Amino acid sequence: MNLQSNVVVPTFKKSIYKVQISTFFRIIGSFMLNSRFTL
Repeated sequence: MNLQSNVVVPTFKKSIYKVQISTFFRIIGSFMLNSRFTL
């Protein structure tokens, strides 16, 4: 049981990390587009 949790936690953190990166780039991209249109 302990080994299983040790395997699950890193992959869980990796998935969260990937989601954070994708949302970060999405926010940056939308911000760049908005600033480009306003300028």
